Amino acid sequence: MNVKYFKVVCGYAHTLALTNEGKLYTWGINDYGQSAMDRMNSHYPIMLKIQVKILDIAAVGSTSVALGSDGHIYIWGYWFGDKILEPMVTRFSNIYDVFTYDVPYMTYNLMFADEYEHIYETSNILKCLETEFDNSETSDFIIEVEGKSIHVHKFILIIRSLYFRNMFKHNGAKKDQNVIEHKQFSYIVYKAFLKYLYTEVIDLPVEEALELLDLANAYCDTKLKKHCNEFIKKGLTLSNVIAIYIAAIQGNIKDLEEYSFQFILKNTTAVVSQHFITMENKLRLDLTFRLAEAGAFKT
Repeated sequence: MNVKYFKVVCGYAHTLALTNEGKLYTWGINDYGQSAMDRMNSHYPIMLKIQVKILDIAAVGSTSVALGSDGHIYIWGYWFGDKILEPMVTRFSNIYDVFTYDVPYMTYNLMFADEYEHIYETSNILKCLETEFDNSETSDFIIEVEGKSIHVHKFILIIRSLYFRNMFKHNGAKKDQNVIEHKQFSYIVYKAFLKYLYTEVIDLPVEEALELLDLANAYCDTKLKKHCNEFIKKGLTLSNVIAIYIAAIQGNIKDLEEYSFQFILKNTTAVVSQHFITMENKLRLDLTFRLAEAGAFKT
């Protein structure tokens, strides 16, 4: 077999090897599915069956991790008590996020040791910040939304948000205040935004994340905007896709609109039979024509 390996990593009892063409080969023990093979074990490399090109790999104990060309992080094998027998899409933003969890075994390229250490320390900092969010005992700043108070810390807002950095820098009056009132966004969304600054986790129902996406645009927060887009895409269901499709059109969010449409196209029968009734006539007619042009009604 004439294969050129670009990168090789080892787990607890299995090996991953990535070729320069983006193909992934695995071998070794497969009792938890960590080698993603149809057989129990293998002493020779077997190519992984996955639709995307693989860009990077890692191994953690009996868990395997890969970055796909679609930008998704895939995990398979043993993961917190579960057996994942084939690559599963996760919500991690990069393969190094996997290493922030307390897992007993870890393998990585020594070239990236400093980067792993930095990420691990960053993760610990975020865990500490999470416990301080909305903590009235340590807070030095209150934001009131819809008559409810959210307790935060000025220095965290300044460090984590360009919007707040500019607000405190250019608005001396607000800088000296301990309480301000916010009226642009709802309480649930604004609290989720502030919590995101502490944790980098979006803690919202998917439907509410559309308003958070509006906030990200208004505050010119490109990182939050990207996270919102991914969060919404991964949370699409038959029951919410129409609402998200409409909101994407109204908000001129082309990428999300197209993604929602493709979801509807793949599930046309279920969506049309159950959820078309919720749409206004013009939007329903426009979507029907679009689905027809895409061949959704061909028999």
